[in-house]
Amino acid sequence: MGPVAAGRKVETAAALASRLPLTLAAMSAGDLDSWRATIIATELREAGREPCAAVQAQLFPAVLAEAPGAVTKRVPRVLARVDADAVRLRAAKERLHRFVRAYPSRVPGMSTWVASLPAAQSAACWAAIEDLAHRLRGDDRRDGHCRFPGCRRDARRCEPDHVIAYSRGGPTAIWNLASLCKHHHRVKHEAGWALTMSRDGECIWTDHHGRQYATHPVNHHDLAA
Repeated sequence: MGPVAAGRKVETAAALASRLPLTLAAMSAGDLDSWRATIIATELREAGREPCAAVQAQLFPAVLAEAPGAVTKRVPRVLARVDADAVRLRAAKERLHRFVRAYPSRVPGMSTWVASLPAAQSAACWAAIEDLAHRLRGDDRRDGHCRFPGCRRDARRCEPDHVIAYSRGGPTAIWNLASLCKHHHRVKHEAGWALTMSRDGECIWTDHHGRQYATHPVNHHDLAA
């Protein structure tokens, strides 16, 4: 066991002995395993003796029948009702220790990322990564729905269509693909519609009367906001 893991075990034992008597008693009686006890101690590490007593009073005995995942969710909810300051203090400390780390993977040529970030920053990072992944794959999933004006059919039920026709040398690249449902795919080619698309994905549709309509791609960063 490494020094970090050993230190965490010592902290958990100290918390059980000093501030979590009901949890310790349940462990001693064989009713609560060390995994769930550790979850309780970890979630309450910023709470004082009185808040811990109040939280335990609301946790037991129901917590004895719950899976570890449910315990992980329940304890912070109860603590937020009992001692909101402790929750805010923990959140502030976690923000100070936010990180993103990359480790070599066991698979050659791959790496593993581990991160702990505030929710808003995490959502923004994930949106940027997802957006880049879509661009690198050259797929059509930046389109949330059919790109024909007024159509909301989900892009997963659409077909990628070349803006500059493949027969005219148009590449199969994300900047030259738009999602169209089967119906509007046919309409585009049979009803005289003209389509152009900017580098940022805005589609400009021109009908046979010369009227123009614009549709826009999904902005992953807006979805994460």
